[in-house]
Amino acid sequence: FAVRRRKAPGQAVSNVARGGIPERCEWGGALAEIARRVGPMLMADGVRWAGLDVVAGQVIEINVHAPGGLDAAEDLFGVPFGAALVTALCASSPPR
Repeated sequence: FAVRRRKAPGQAVSNVARGGIPERCEWGGALAEIARRVGPMLMADGVRWAGLDVVAGQVIEINVHAPGGLDAAEDLFGVPFGAALVTALCASSPPR
């Protein structure tokens, strides 16, 4: 999923925790290409879930500790991304 964050009137930042406004953002095009290129590198490093911050078509940050965005995406798209993520991560867990 992709969520655009817009700064609230009078604010300098778009962080949702600081008043930023999440907006629905359609997946595809440049975003899908970025994910296609970055994904294999992250997977090779053992990262199976990450949040990419993209500005003007450039990745400016990769959030692997706290990717976030699930609650906003579920509200905006009406899809239970969190449940699907947990299911996918559990299904692809390496054997212990």
